[in-house]
Amino acid sequence: MPVTNLQKFAAFAVVSVLAACSSNPTVAPAKPTPVAAAVEAPKTASVAPVAPAAPQPQPAAKPTQMEAAKSVLPAYLDPNNPIYRDRQIYFGFDDASVINKYSSLLDAHAAFLSKNSNIKISVEGNTDERGSAEYNLALGQRRADAVVKALELRGVNAGQLEARSWGKLKPVANGSDEESWSRNRRADLVYPDH
Repeated sequence: MPVTNLQKFAAFAVVSVLAACSSNPTVAPAKPTPVAAAVEAPKTASVAPVAPAAPQPQPAAKPTQMEAAKSVLPAYLDPNNPIYRDRQIYFGFDDASVINKYSSLLDAHAAFLSKNSNIKISVEGNTDERGSAEYNLALGQRRADAVVKALELRGVNAGQLEARSWGKLKPVANGSDEESWSRNRRADLVYPDH
């Protein structure tokens, strides 16, 4: 059965309404062909597939604080390094003798200082609170001198070492008991803070 002009107009109207309601861009409808159905579905414009965007380079991962510290900090500023952590040599009451217990500590510092001849340290002698200020300054100096001598015997250049005494002026423990006194009878290896 042939399609009449009225059928063609109705099909065109339906296609136009559908095209107006569609959110996709449309192409004008083609002339309907004589088929059994009175209305032909509208043809939509084909959209070329879009190629995916090229992957963007990712910024380099920032090192963690610990990794940055390892890569930047010298051993004497790195809290994870024994050169930073182990810097005290303790003494007996009224004594300035360095005991064998501290040999490995002194060996490690001597090896480090020998390899880093540009680094200068201060060896600071300290005492507990007992005794006069003058006596304790002299005792602290003997302790500092003993540690300096031990480092020099291990190969450290004398120009890298300075011995000084604080006597009883810089306690690390403020009690008046044997535990506090024993913590204050010491020599500190003081490295630069930068």
